[in-house]
Amino acid sequence: MLFWFGSFFMMVFTGLFLYYGSRHLQNVRYIHYALTFMPLIMAGAYLAMSNGVWAIKTDGYWFYLARYVGWVFVLPLMAFILFALSRDAKGGIVTTKELVYAVATGMMTVVFGALSILSYSDGRIWALCMGAISLILFLYIVMLRYGASVKGQSQSMISLYTRLSMVVGVLFPGYFALTVLGEAWVGMYSVVTENFALTLLDITTIGLVGYLVYTHSFEPEKKPKQKTKSKKIKSL
Repeated sequence: MLFWFGSFFMMVFTGLFLYYGSRHLQNVRYIHYALTFMPLIMAGAYLAMSNGVWAIKTDGYWFYLARYVGWVFVLPLMAFILFALSRDAKGGIVTTKELVYAVATGMMTVVFGALSILSYSDGRIWALCMGAISLILFLYIVMLRYGASVKGQSQSMISLYTRLSMVVGVLFPGYFALTVLGEAWVGMYSVVTENFALTLLDITTIGLVGYLVYTHSFEPEKKPKQKTKSKKIKSL
């Protein structure tokens, strides 16, 4: 029931993103496409989980690999959106190489997170540490490196990027914390509670990112016209 709930919200987000993107993001379609694919991918992941696809039983509880497969694609899309927003008309100070780094570290965060649950013995600890390092590098690139590039843009774009980076900086570490405190590690709460929290976090993250981007105006700001003083010609 929980996974059907998550799938329903993701499909609703997909429909809303398609509708608003076609009306408000015509001049930045690449951002619109990336945003729309995020809930679409997660809708597929939740449908898979609701049907038990890629559900692996480990240490007495179920691990849903489909969620991690969805995240492997969603984090690179998020990195691309932030990269695209951080570049001004002249290309900004960030390069495509830094986009590759962000995509790689995002994917590594998810992969090592999954391995930290599926692995045994000392391999779990190494995987968890590598996942933490990858997440820190991902946040450094998208929040600091990309953020430095945004400073050359308009105030409205700076405001948008600041809010998006706050969402990423607060909620993304939340995923890591939920994994560590969950059944696989600390065992503070049950798998049911962990899945509920992760589903709620998925809905909140994608919903907030979509809301912030789609309510922002991407129309170029008009420069105020300068008033020219007319010179009076004095007749002799």
